Order: sequence, then C-alpha cells, then structure tokens
Amino acid sequence: MTGFGRAAFTLGGDEFTVEVRTLNHRHLDIKARIPESFSALETRIRAAIKERLERGSVAVSISFGGSGGEGPLPRLNIKAARSYLEAARELKKTLDLQGEISLEFILRQKDVFSGKATPLSTKETWAAISAALGKALTSVESWRTKEGKTLEKDLKKRIRSIKSFLAKIEKTLPAMRKAHKERLAARIKGLSENALSEPAVLVETAVFAEKTDVTEEIVRLKSHLEAFAHYLTLTGPMGKRLDFLGQEIFRELNTIASKAQNALICQTIVSMKLEVEKIREQVQNIE
Repeated sequence: MTGFGRAAFTLGGDEFTVEVRTLNHRHLDIKARIPESFSALETRIRAAIKERLERGSVAVSISFGGSGGEGPLPRLNIKAARSYLEAARELKKTLDLQGEISLEFILRQKDVFSGKATPLSTKETWAAISAALGKALTSVESWRTKEGKTLEKDLKKRIRSIKSFLAKIEKTLPAMRKAHKERLAARIKGLSENALSEPAVLVETAVFAEKTDVTEEIVRLKSHLEAFAHYLTLTGPMGKRLDFLGQEIFRELNTIASKAQNALICQTIVSMKLEVEKIREQVQNIE
C-alpha cells in the first residue's frame, strides 16, 4: 500500500529530515538511504520499520537540512589555509624553488575544509532518529489506513457479487439434476426391459450423482466468503489471511466448475473467478 511520512530532528545544532515512502509489494522490502555518519544505526532503523509495517516496498532516507544532503556542508578553515600558504611561501623562498602557489594547491590540503561531526551510536542520537522515524511512520500508517478503507469497500462489493453468483448456481443445480435424470430416462427407454436392472445403468446413475454433487464445495465456499467478510471488519494486519482465503475461494470454484456439467454454471464460475482474481490482486498489497 502507498504512504508517505516526513519528520525532522536536530543533532548538535544541525537539522536532519527523515522520509518514509511505501509502495505496493506482497512482502516487506526495505531500501535505506542513510548518511555514512548514521550507517551504524541502519540495523536499528530497519528493525523499527519491521515493528510497524508487514508489507510494502519501503524507502527510508535521512537527509541533512531536508535538502537531500548527506550531512553538514564543509566549513572553510581560513586559519589553516593561511598557514599552508605561508608555509609554502617560506619553503619556496628558503629553498629557492620555482613555480607558483596556486589555489588548487591550497584546496588540496585536508584541513582547509572541516565538517562538523555528529556523535554516532549514542543514546541521544538514536533517541532523536527514533522519534522522528516514529512520526514519519505514523504519517505513513495514516495514508495507508485511508487507502485501506477504500480497498475495504471495493473488496466487500466483490464478495457480495460472488455471493450473488453463488445463489444463481444453487438455483441452477436442481434443474441440472432433473435434466440429467430425463436424459438418462430417455436412454433407458431405448433399452430392453431386462436392461433396466443391468449394473451399468445403476453404476452410471451413482457415478453422475457423485461427480456432480457440489454440496461440500458450496458449503466451504460460503464459509470462506463469510470468513473473508469477517476479517475485513477487524483491525490489525489481515493481508496474509485474506490472501490465503482468496486462494481457497478460487480452489473451490475450480472444483465446482469441474464437477458441474452445466454450461450456465460454468459461465457463472468464470464471472466469479474474475472477481476473485481482482480480490487476490488487491489483498497481496494489504497490510
């Protein structure tokens, strides 16, 4: 499910921003973009996300000043630059060396620019990051909750549609059995009187009754549909349960279609499968 969250925190006078973005994914996939100065805390950041989210492609980033920078900008050390310049001039004069002292030479010296280091792996550092990450994740959850309510309405609508199709199938079953009995009776009339007691006729009747009896499948299907609707009313992570029920619903439909020797029922099953496919696509992304 999609979501976005952002929160700022301050360390050593420098401001940082945490951003969390989530996209649809059937598993939890975390991609972290964290400044090197905070790399020691990446494992804890990932663990904190796993405690709040179960599914989704999650991109978490920490930037300096909210501008996407990796950390505080380097600061020019004028005193160090002047020292290098004076030292180079004295060396040139004392040793009677040729050449010019260029800006490039000064900029290559390590101490000319210095960054303001932020303490790592301290209690205060993690407390600041953890608090900001928590706020960002709360915002993400708010986004996902709104999207979830929209998906809930869609899923309930599709479950009602499947139930409506199932009711049509149940109405069709008696007519299907009656039609087969009539066909069988017509065939029996064409046989001799002695053929009425032939084992083959009895066997065919029993086999058809066994093959076309979908009572158990319909009972299980209704149970799965009721369970699906029930889970939609609960709070907490339900995506994996709904995904499993979607598979079971699809399996029962396949069995009914293979048993029912009726064109209308088969056509209805196709329509029901289309609804189930859409349901399964949705629930694979639900938390």
